[in-house]
Amino acid sequence: MPDGATKAVRLCCLLVLLAARPAAGADPHILLGPPDFLVADQPRVAVTVRDPGPPIQTFGPAPANVFLLDTAAQGILAVDTAVAQMVPNGYQTVAQYEETGIGTMMMDVSAAYEVEVTGDSGGPQILGGVHLLSSATLNLMGYDGVVGMAGLVGRIASLDLAAMMAGGFPDYMDVHFPAAMPPGGGHRYDVPLTLVDFPPAGQQDPGDPLPTMAPLPFAAASLTCDGATAPASLAMDTGAQLSIISTSVAFALGMDSDGDGDLDADKILGYLPIGGVGSADAPLVSVDRLALPTAQGVDLVWTDVLALVVDIDPAIDGVVGMEVLAGGWADRLLGGPVDGYFEQIHFDFRDAANLTGMMSVDLAAVHDVVVPEPASAALLAAAAGLVAIRRRRE
Repeated sequence: MPDGATKAVRLCCLLVLLAARPAAGADPHILLGPPDFLVADQPRVAVTVRDPGPPIQTFGPAPANVFLLDTAAQGILAVDTAVAQMVPNGYQTVAQYEETGIGTMMMDVSAAYEVEVTGDSGGPQILGGVHLLSSATLNLMGYDGVVGMAGLVGRIASLDLAAMMAGGFPDYMDVHFPAAMPPGGGHRYDVPLTLVDFPPAGQQDPGDPLPTMAPLPFAAASLTCDGATAPASLAMDTGAQLSIISTSVAFALGMDSDGDGDLDADKILGYLPIGGVGSADAPLVSVDRLALPTAQGVDLVWTDVLALVVDIDPAIDGVVGMEVLAGGWADRLLGGPVDGYFEQIHFDFRDAANLTGMMSVDLAAVHDVVVPEPASAALLAAAAGLVAIRRRRE
């Protein structure tokens, strides 16, 4: 008959076998905590539009004009003051295009121009043959335009969030366009991205030139609310101040418990206006958990994520906004003791021709704490039990 120690060893072995069985949603993860509700900052660049000639003719806009670097916009857009500055210098439009967002809006399409995009370092990015979208009447709340994926494919864009505190007081994040991926500091995680092409559909005349556009980056994500889990393909959106989920994802998370096709009233925290191309009031809900898997096998997890429920396009499950990507920095800028979750974010679109990309994030060291999957924890406990039994027998 086996003695007590042998029975204990067999029990530990059984625990090891049981622990090795996979459990849903039990991947190793880094628990970052809740995102911010107020966005600390969004990435901005300077833009110069010119006709390369000969002779070279520069239209502007003035260097003080600020363009939003927006990874969920397809093209390059100039609005309001920027357009007013360029038109007297010879900027011309040659067609119209019905742009779709929350609503639809007729915009102008420029002649083919050279566009220079300049960040804080890394050299200006020169884009040739660009047909810009422009609107002299659209107001983007402080931004003079948008540089979307048409200005990012084939290159790296690095956002330095830690620069907001570099001078000892709140400042802007820095935007860089490095020739190669910057070295990490030992706390880097890579989120694979799939680029999805949305063919332009707003052309007014078959002979008109189309605005220059590029595919949008999406990451596989997992959302959890009240015990229900839903997979989602979410666009990485540096131009959004708040994350978004579609109605179908909200329903998959159990937010239509009676199946009447409407969100449950007790799930709606309120309504917020959402704008850009068009505007609307959208319901605000809370998602318990948002997880982005990384190439390192570790999920990045945010909790208590506030999201607007908006149907942008049938192919879009939602977007991850800057309140998530810059999470933790708003509190730091208000005097909190700990840096935000990510010190830098690097978008690598050099392989955009194959519709793949990468979002590499450099975590602040204080946040880089990997929680092992339950199986790993049980294996460690079983191993410790085996060691203790062996010592007692000796």
